[in-house]
Amino acid sequence: MAAMETPNHQLPTNPNPASFSSLKPSLITLGLGNLPLCSEPVRSFGAHTARAPRTADPQMFPASLPKCLAWSQAEAGCSPERLPVLGNQQYPSYCYQCQSQVPPRSGHCSVCRVCILRRDHHCRLLGRCVGFHNYRHFLCLLLHATGVLLHVSVLLGPALSALLQAHAPLHTAALLLLPWLMLLTGRVSLAQFALAFVMDTCVAGALLCGAGLLFHGTLLLRGQTTWEWARGQHSYDQGARHNLQAALGPRWALIWLWPFLTSPLPGDGITFQTTADVGLMAS
Repeated sequence: MAAMETPNHQLPTNPNPASFSSLKPSLITLGLGNLPLCSEPVRSFGAHTARAPRTADPQMFPASLPKCLAWSQAEAGCSPERLPVLGNQQYPSYCYQCQSQVPPRSGHCSVCRVCILRRDHHCRLLGRCVGFHNYRHFLCLLLHATGVLLHVSVLLGPALSALLQAHAPLHTAALLLLPWLMLLTGRVSLAQFALAFVMDTCVAGALLCGAGLLFHGTLLLRGQTTWEWARGQHSYDQGARHNLQAALGPRWALIWLWPFLTSPLPGDGITFQTTADVGLMAS
């Protein structure tokens, strides 16, 4: 059984219980805002937070809360990545934007406007959040993109070598650094500009994707999200092999070759084993 984790969320000194009166903002897409099953848990939560001190104590929250349909779907594993869910009984935290309880390690995205299970970050290039269900696809995208871009750069090597032999090194350097300026001033042909532009794009993309792969690979081995890394939290690090299986599934070694390979994740994105849990079980 997972140990209770003390939440570090700060609550206002005198919150208004009326602000917690319903779940409509977070469940509006499901059409569940008027169901008593969904609204009662937050009313109960609001009654507790109205009397709570500034730092919330997990013992002050109800031991058991009814679960709405969104929470049940998340537990069953049939919910999409961007499903707003109610929170964990062991670690009740509150999202003021969604006005609902959320599980540990989840986070609210201001762009997607929902809470994401085990949220890592919002990728601007992909236009969506990277979280529990699609983290391995994101890692494979970085790996494959880095490999493809490096491969194209190597294939363009002979053409770049011929360009260096045909022109002075300073001319070639200016072409690679400022291809548009060289084209507009008429110093290079369109074919030379295309070569330099594709080469620049591939090299810059390979460096960017490679740096992202190195960064997220390090987080993967440590069992961290970007949010936890920024705050120096290591609560979920259980060793490199266990962290790989938790994020990529039991066939983690083959996932790198094909991210859509059947490799079910061992968790549900709602409850997580902490380092303290492993220490207690070992003792």
